[in-house]
Amino acid sequence: MIKSPPSLLNSICTLDLLSQQLSILSHAQNIDSNAQVIIQLVLSEQEQILLIRMKVEAIKQALDCALSAVEVHDETVIKQALLLAMYELTQQQVPSTLMKYQVDPVLAG
Repeated sequence: MIKSPPSLLNSICTLDLLSQQLSILSHAQNIDSNAQVIIQLVLSEQEQILLIRMKVEAIKQALDCALSAVEVHDETVIKQALLLAMYELTQQQVPSTLMKYQVDPVLAG
């Protein structure tokens, strides 16, 4: 069963760490004793890749929604879509007060 995806950055870091461990184990002298560990690492990598793909798709959908809202000048939908995309990137809520400054160039200075 796939758990709730972590932040995209955490998924990428985990994938990098697993790849490094796999590389180290694949160069070990006794590959037979490491076969089970290597298999587990590969399965973990595959799960991480799936989680990253899910994140990327969610971000893509949020940005597509924001672009569609730009065409009809719906600032509320734009803001919600951008907040969702930011959440998918960080797994943290973006304060709406901060978002106001990111969306409005006049307020950003």
